[in-house]
Amino acid sequence: MYTYSRQENSNQQKPLHNLLNYLHKSKIKRMTLKLYRGIGGTDFRTQLLEDLIATHDRKPQDTRFFYVVPNHIKFNAEVSVLNQLNKTTQGKAARPQVEVYSLTRLAWALMGGQLKEISDVALNMIVFQILSDNSDIDDQFKRGMNRQGYIEQIAQQIKEVRQSSLTPQDLTDYQNNSQDEILKRKLKNLSIVLEEVNKQIENKFTLNGEVLNVFLDWIIEHQTEIRNFYFYFEGFSGFTSIEQQVVTTLSKISNVEIGLIGTDNKTSDNLFRKVNNLAQELEPTDSINLTQSRLTGDIIQLFEQAWRELETTGDTELQTKITTYKASNREAELEQIARTVRQKVQDENLRFKDILVVARDLSGYQSSIKSIFDRFEIPIYIDDDQTLNEHSFAEMLMALFELSSRKNNYLPYENMMRLLKSELLIPEGMTLKQFRETLWKLENYVLANNRFDWTKHWDSKRQVNVVDDDTKDFQEYYEQESINKLREFAATALDDFRLAINATTINQAIDGLYSFIQNYQINQRMIEDVIQSEKNRRAQHIWRVFTRTIGEISEVFGQQTFD
Repeated sequence: MYTYSRQENSNQQKPLHNLLNYLHKSKIKRMTLKLYRGIGGTDFRTQLLEDLIATHDRKPQDTRFFYVVPNHIKFNAEVSVLNQLNKTTQGKAARPQVEVYSLTRLAWALMGGQLKEISDVALNMIVFQILSDNSDIDDQFKRGMNRQGYIEQIAQQIKEVRQSSLTPQDLTDYQNNSQDEILKRKLKNLSIVLEEVNKQIENKFTLNGEVLNVFLDWIIEHQTEIRNFYFYFEGFSGFTSIEQQVVTTLSKISNVEIGLIGTDNKTSDNLFRKVNNLAQELEPTDSINLTQSRLTGDIIQLFEQAWRELETTGDTELQTKITTYKASNREAELEQIARTVRQKVQDENLRFKDILVVARDLSGYQSSIKSIFDRFEIPIYIDDDQTLNEHSFAEMLMALFELSSRKNNYLPYENMMRLLKSELLIPEGMTLKQFRETLWKLENYVLANNRFDWTKHWDSKRQVNVVDDDTKDFQEYYEQESINKLREFAATALDDFRLAINATTINQAIDGLYSFIQNYQINQRMIEDVIQSEKNRRAQHIWRVFTRTIGEISEVFGQQTFD
């Protein structure tokens, strides 16, 4: 396992020219950095793969080839690259084994995948604990702890300070040199938090976003091992500071080729001025302009041409088909869009799934969009982010912890309904349909009788008459034994949860929580949700987040006292 210490990390986040000086003084032989340049529609991939295949044919069989793409297109690029490679090498006896990664995944792969990275959630918990326990931090600095987003903001500042290679002593020096009293107090408190964070994670973890910093040191230490590696970069229009340092260092040690958007036009109004500056900073050994386009449709090529013209000159010679409407409010706007969609489906032989409706911010339309599109009989899928704490699993956990903290039998209606309506705590042998029907009866009973003591048997002498098509009495619902069975099940589950987390250390509490989840088959129900409905992939995601977070809590805080 590769361990990481900020004190030992002598080259951590040094300016680029210092890093290059280090490489020069170490007498590392400069390898090749070839740039391919072209506009956005240029077919970089075909050229890069041709070079890769040619290199493979003249190199030993154990030579490793890495194809690096931006993280957001990693999966699609992997499939596409491998398919194109198979077609190109069809009939050849030996085909190159190409590994497709994003830059961060490349770092994990080469360093063995054993580097432990803690999430932002774990960092937030570390910061919260430091603010709660450290008496040297000003009370005024602590007052914001209960404000939403305050802990996250402090944690983000800690990440930025670490990524800038600033130490607690650096912050103290800035504090001593500052004339601003408010800034001095903030720097003092931030320095204390930074020092405590460093102590807790040193030599054990790295923060989210720091893996490339560690990878940079790894490259220097393993330069002999990777000297005969070949790296091909595609899809990048720029690099962050640390990404650029990694690429530059790799180019001094290994063989690197990059398909980089841009042209050699260096006029001040050039659309690619920023990326051209990057090309100069990389100091390539060779730079070649490509003209072959990867765009096959005429419309797409015309769109790219129009976009470049608009960005560079503010006008385009191409005819555009843009129709504008003025609406008095959002509802009228949505109605016009829905009307247009219906017309296009009817008149232009389009399918609903061929049409995309885009808004800069969906929040202003959420209350109306579904009802209006339903009225026009238009099926829609709304791609809107939902926070994980809105998921039933998170709701269930929060309700359990809130209810378990109560010392008496008075259990608030809202919290108990929040727990049961998660539909993850269901009595054994009861179907989901039966559970929902019983829960509806139970909720009506609680509201009608004002019952909050869930530990005693419920019975009702009160009768409530409801007149509808069939006049009948709710008494028949109240007398059903199913209501008391569900009440007893909920009370027992809560007692079992209290017992499960009645622990001395945090690790013991985590073990108890896992046992409770398994005993009540909560994890199994989440798996069933994922299988039954594609939209419930969120259940799979929240379970991964939960297990990872619990694992991090165990590693960072495991031996501490559980309160």
